[in-house]
Amino acid sequence: MPADLRPKAQAFWKVIVANLKYAGLISKIDGQQLRIAADSWEHYLDAEEDLRENGIVIDEIRGTNNNQYTVRKRNPAWDVRSAAWKEITSVLTKFGLSPAARTSLTTHVDDPNDEETQVAKILKFG
Repeated sequence: MPADLRPKAQAFWKVIVANLKYAGLISKIDGQQLRIAADSWEHYLDAEEDLRENGIVIDEIRGTNNNQYTVRKRNPAWDVRSAAWKEITSVLTKFGLSPAARTSLTTHVDDPNDEETQVAKILKFG
């Protein structure tokens, strides 16, 4: 796990890596992709928290000191959350972590009675 991941990203990393290891679907070279997903998860949760606290629509004060007015606009956290979710789903799909992605998954299978082999079969065929 990258040492500089923030706490929410660390939690995501631990869960995803553990599950991918268990299914035999991960190697060390996958770290950068998982880093993107973990950081995006942190951004997603932060944006979701902002949306819960401030709402989807916010007031923005514009103008100068003598001529200020308020404009209602979509909370920028909405766009952050949406972009983060796209990153997360893009990366996780590459690892077969969606029903559609699992159909194209290939894994190396040595022993058909091995527990990891059984998990890979479940992930591949639902």
